[in-house]
Amino acid sequence: MSRRARRVLRRPLVLLLTLGVSACSVGPHLKLHTAPSPAHYGAHDPNSAHSAVSMSAALSWTATQNAAWWRMFHAPQLNTLIAEGFSHSPTLAAAKHALTAANEYAIAQEGSLFPTIGLGGGLQRNTAIRSVVGRRVVVPGKPFTLASAEGQISYSADVFGLQTDLIANSRDRAEVSAAELDDARIFLAGNIATAAISYAGNEAEVKLRTRIVQAQTQILGVMNSDYRFGAISDESVEQQKAVLAASKAELPLVTAARDDARHRLDYLIGTTPDQPVPAFDLKDLVPPTNIPVVIPSVLVEHRPDIVAAMAGVKAASAAVDASTAAMYPSFNISGAFGAGSAVALFNPASEIFSLASSFAAPLFEGGKLSADKKASYALWQQATAQYRNTVLLAFRQVADALRSLQGAEASLAQRQAAATFALNAQTLARERYDAGAITYQTLLNAELLAQSDQVAALTARVTCDQDIVALFVAMGDASPTTPVDNANGSNKS
Repeated sequence: MSRRARRVLRRPLVLLLTLGVSACSVGPHLKLHTAPSPAHYGAHDPNSAHSAVSMSAALSWTATQNAAWWRMFHAPQLNTLIAEGFSHSPTLAAAKHALTAANEYAIAQEGSLFPTIGLGGGLQRNTAIRSVVGRRVVVPGKPFTLASAEGQISYSADVFGLQTDLIANSRDRAEVSAAELDDARIFLAGNIATAAISYAGNEAEVKLRTRIVQAQTQILGVMNSDYRFGAISDESVEQQKAVLAASKAELPLVTAARDDARHRLDYLIGTTPDQPVPAFDLKDLVPPTNIPVVIPSVLVEHRPDIVAAMAGVKAASAAVDASTAAMYPSFNISGAFGAGSAVALFNPASEIFSLASSFAAPLFEGGKLSADKKASYALWQQATAQYRNTVLLAFRQVADALRSLQGAEASLAQRQAAATFALNAQTLARERYDAGAITYQTLLNAELLAQSDQVAALTARVTCDQDIVALFVAMGDASPTTPVDNANGSNKS
């Protein structure tokens, strides 16, 4: 390029680059109001003397989240299931790809701050047409080849911050995707744990009901023998048959529920129902005796759906700034330099260059820009309301989970006591019936009560364990960087 061309290009480029570097966003830079942060999730501290229900597991306040909370159950099989879910779940894979796309879109948007540079060239085969002066004759000229090579550069100065605002919006959208990925991890871990507990509980109930059926079958055999010897009436035998049939009728339903839980587990860990899953027994679960509860201010800062809602508010604010900046002029400079010749392409005499600068200012667009700005502001207000709703919902969910856990633990203690008493009463009733001290109806009542209380105690245990899981999920506890492939059951929290 000649010195003259460089001098012509230098000043406008320096001017617009300076404008671009000194660009400022015109605002309005809307801010989010402070989120509510109560002292406790309920009316008072669950461990205080004012709590309506006492708990066997202690609750302790903590300012840090509980990474890999599932290890608190000391169950290697549960650790293995969650590790497989994190590795193979298509839902989690989709969230990861969504985050990758959002990050790439943000990078692409950042490219608008830089000049665009291109290169072009071409070859043309032409024939000149000559006309003889004074005659009506057209004589074809000699064919020639025209070669050209050209470089182009274009730069839009972000004087009023439009591109900066759009970049901020895309970055905030990527932050939303990152928080949604964390949220997907938390719910996946919680759903796997809940399904695994359901599966183990149903399996334990199948074994319990099988033992009940076997015991009632033995009782029916003894009663048939007694009936043949005239010791009891046929009415008592028929009643026992009815009880046995009712117990057998429950067994297929519980077996189906167990298989449903198993299929749900297969889906959550990303496998098909014909694949084996780790054997899981309810006795392998050891619920934590101390449950760390994050303080409300930490919940607001770290629970993924709240983080996502906050990022959504920031993205909406950046959109308002962008719609405001779109109402201001835009500045652009473009240039081209190269060579074109039919003789010698790189001859200095063949150099060509062009330089153009432009600006565009909206004067009248039928109210479009003003409506866009108002719509963006309304969307920011919507995002702000959704953020507040998400925060309030999070507090409610943690409060509900705490209260449900309190009730479940209290119920479990009473159910286990009732089952123990009922089994003792059944044993005594059986001994007295064999000794002829009580009627069969009394024995039957004791058997039915023992059966009902055993099943109720098992159900209460499953509910209590699942409520612990629900509390951890409500607190947003799960570290995306915590390794979960160590299935030795150690508690590292």
